[in-house]
Amino acid sequence: MKIALLVNVLSKNEKYDPSSYVYETIENVAQAIKKKGHIVYIVNASDSVIYQITQLKIFHPELIINLAERLKNSDSSQAFFPELCKHLQIPIISPDTYSLETSLYKNLARNEISNSGILIPKGKYISDLKNIKSVISFFNKNDFPLIIKPNARNDSEGISYSSIALDTSDLKKKIKSFLNTYKDGILIEQYIEGVDVLVGYIEGLGYEGVIEPLQMVIKSDKNQPYNIFGYEYKNYASERYIRNAITYIFLKDKILRKKIIEKAKICFNSLKIQFFSRIDFRITKKGQIYFLENNASPTMAWGTQLFYVAYKKYHMNYPDVFDHLIKIACIKYGITYYKSNIFLKKIANKLCSSILKIKLGYY
Repeated sequence: MKIALLVNVLSKNEKYDPSSYVYETIENVAQAIKKKGHIVYIVNASDSVIYQITQLKIFHPELIINLAERLKNSDSSQAFFPELCKHLQIPIISPDTYSLETSLYKNLARNEISNSGILIPKGKYISDLKNIKSVISFFNKNDFPLIIKPNARNDSEGISYSSIALDTSDLKKKIKSFLNTYKDGILIEQYIEGVDVLVGYIEGLGYEGVIEPLQMVIKSDKNQPYNIFGYEYKNYASERYIRNAITYIFLKDKILRKKIIEKAKICFNSLKIQFFSRIDFRITKKGQIYFLENNASPTMAWGTQLFYVAYKKYHMNYPDVFDHLIKIACIKYGITYYKSNIFLKKIANKLCSSILKIKLGYY
């Protein structure tokens, strides 16, 4: 099949951007799909919209796998890309516009999930310093410590140990500092003491798409008492999480595991998730399950949560997961699944790869 990968790809000399993939990672994704007998063309979502449309019309893919997050030098969000594909009448493997938009803006996700009866941390959204007094008065002494997050950022951007506010004075200073950096607003939440449990969604697998929960254990830091998987723990420039900083553990408590799966189902349904996604929960010592956020555009690097679970629990390797999603999409859109001619596939894939390398400066 002819598959287009729509994704933000960094050029060789381009400054690192958390919304983009380095070439090495996206080439690994492309190779995984090629191994299953498909022709793959990579469309850089950082290019102009006109150029993206031109490439898609020339290549004329049967399916698009959407990993794009934003247009370059634009405030447009990742929700733009499903609409673009809909306009071009090309079937897409991606959460839809609603899911992406609601998940990206954390305050919207909180509202949606709280309406479903799932616990969320006490929190407040602010986008204007004029409202700082009402926000500060919303919290009392017992609510501290608080954590401050950019409202519309992925990949833990802006989240670190310095995001913790210990008292009202500290909160006031940090609100001013964060709003100077993140013009689209910040979310202030009560810090929930506990452990992180990641729950992935891969349509057609697990329990109605909900795959096995995975506890993430972060290496302790004596100088920092807070269990935060912040931006400094992520190193996309080298295509992987810092392996010695985290450990993945499957849950042994069967009752807790069942509760988490059921709550994840509710959350994914509330956000109308399709194809793939990932929810982050925080579990307290008392077994309370708090929704933190949904990442409807999780990283597709090998070894990260979705692929770790797929391999360990469902015996699916990296290419298997992508091919599974392609087959699901074919059923959903009424497309005939097939593998391309070996000779044609080899020539076409080499040409497509060369075009991208030249454009990004890798030749």
